[in-house]
Amino acid sequence: MIKYLASRRGIAQLASALRSGRRGSGFESRYPDHFTGNSMINANIIISGYVQGVGFRAFVMHEVEKAGNLTGWVKNIPNGRQVEVLVEGSESDVQHLIDRLKQGTSMSRVKNVEVTKKEISSRKFNEFSLTF
Repeated sequence: MIKYLASRRGIAQLASALRSGRRGSGFESRYPDHFTGNSMINANIIISGYVQGVGFRAFVMHEVEKAGNLTGWVKNIPNGRQVEVLVEGSESDVQHLIDRLKQGTSMSRVKNVEVTKKEISSRKFNEFSLTF
């Protein structure tokens, strides 16, 4: 009985989506930009402050994993005071990551976040990785 109800609900949601059309008022996708291909961007982010030796790169990896559809890399900059992130994805996912990076972790102290964004037609990376 539960399987039947769950499958009926899925069909009802699909039918609702089809009736309302793309971006219709009756249905809103959780990941609208992932399927339309709109607003795919690349962002180079430099985070300055007390961000090395405090798990900041692990924090970035965790946030990217939560977003689910970002690719690129994160690395420490040799000066000891900065972390660099290169990320690709939908504009909304990238902006959410930037907002989280500005907050940082309880152990880090973010002083400045420099962001350079550009629109891209295709991704250069297949995954998000930690580089050295």
